[in-house]
Amino acid sequence: LEATALLQRVARGRASRAFHAPKRHAAGTHLQAAARGRAERRYSLRQRRSDMDAAAARVQGGIRGRAVRRYYGSKRQVAASVVQAALRAKRDRRNAERRREAHDTIQRYGRGHLARLRARLWQRAATEVQKTVRRRQASAQYAQQRAAALELQARQRTHA
Repeated sequence: LEATALLQRVARGRASRAFHAPKRHAAGTHLQAAARGRAERRYSLRQRRSDMDAAAARVQGGIRGRAVRRYYGSKRQVAASVVQAALRAKRDRRNAERRREAHDTIQRYGRGHLARLRARLWQRAATEVQKTVRRRQASAQYAQQRAAALELQARQRTHA
């Protein structure tokens, strides 16, 4: 009998759990949804409040901005003309610098060209000097050899 009672109790517990589990899960889901809805409503209220604050700030800014614009209107025009003058001066300086660079480039090119011409002239002059030196050395050597040959001939005549 005890075993039967125990088995019946186990079967009843299983049946009870099988019966109540979906309800328990549904209740948990219902509680979660309620909590989510409460959080969303809180967020929505907070969002609406911040939107209203932003709109109020925008209106106040517009009113303040109009007064500021009226006050600074003429000053802004003066500042704009100062900025334009500064930009114009900067552009003029840049153009002058470009012209100066172009002038320097042309001068550098001219100087380089003249330097190359002078180098070629110096090379030609050096070549001419070398030729003259070689020619004089050759003629001096020829004169020495001729003098030696004439002396040798003279000796041979006297001994013959």
